[in-house]
Amino acid sequence: MKVIIPTDFSENAYEAITYVYRNFKHEDLDIALLHTVKQASSSASGAMHRLDDLMMKNAEQDMAGLVSRILVDFKDKPEVILRHGYLADWLEAVSLVKEPELIVMGTKGESNIANKLMGSVTESVVRTCTYPVLAIPQNSTMKPLHQMTICTAKDVLPKAKYIAMLLNAMNTKNVRVSLLRVLTQDNQKAPRSVSVGALEIPVETIRNDNVVSGINEYLKTNEIGMLGIYHSHSSRLDYLFNRSITKTICAHVELPLLVMRGE
Repeated sequence: MKVIIPTDFSENAYEAITYVYRNFKHEDLDIALLHTVKQASSSASGAMHRLDDLMMKNAEQDMAGLVSRILVDFKDKPEVILRHGYLADWLEAVSLVKEPELIVMGTKGESNIANKLMGSVTESVVRTCTYPVLAIPQNSTMKPLHQMTICTAKDVLPKAKYIAMLLNAMNTKNVRVSLLRVLTQDNQKAPRSVSVGALEIPVETIRNDNVVSGINEYLKTNEIGMLGIYHSHSSRLDYLFNRSITKTICAHVELPLLVMRGE
C-alpha cells in the first residue's frame, strides 16, 4: 500500500508515522515522507539564495534524523522527498505521480480534531485532495483499531473496494465496520445491513434533525477507532465536507478521521 506522509519533523507528525507502522502490515507498506521548505523572501537575491540553501540543509539534517529514528523504531527506511515550495502544491504533484492509496497527516493545535484541522495545512489538504486522507490526532497511536464507522447518506457502501483494501492492509484482524445513517425526516428509513461481496455490513441509524448533530450524538455513546466520511463538491447525497461540518463532527472527540471523496 502506497502511503504519503507529510512531515514538519514535529512529535505530532511522528505520531502519524507511528500510527501507520503500528496499524498496517509492514510488508505491504510503501511509505514516502514529504517535507517542503518555503522559499525565503528577501530584497537581496544573493542573501535569499544563501538562506534557501541553509534552510534546505537544515531540512536534510532533520529528515536524516527522522529516517534514522524510523529505522530504529520500525526497522524500515522510507523514501524521502524534499522540495522548495508549499506543501499543498507539492503534495498534489507527488500524489499525481505516486498515486497513493492513503495520505496520512498529523493534526495539531487545540484539544480536538476540529480545531487542529481548522486553519491548518491538514484541513486544506483534507478538503481539496482527490486521494483519501487520514488525519491522526495526538494520542491516537496507542489505541488499537477494532471499530470503524463510516457515515454515508446512501443505502450502499461507497468505495467498497477501497475500504476492503484498507482493512486487508491493517494489522488488526476482524476490524468491525458499520455504516451510520442519520435520519433527518420521520418517513426516512434505512436497511438493517448492506451487502459488500460476501460480507453483510450492519447499518446503524440515529434520528436527528441535523446530520452533524446526529453524528456527534452517535460518537458520544459509541466507542470507535476511526470515523470515515465522504466529501463531494457535486452532490448533496453525500455529507459534504467543509469547515462547519468538520468543526461540529469532531467537536469533542479524539479519533482518526478518514476523509474520502464521494462517488
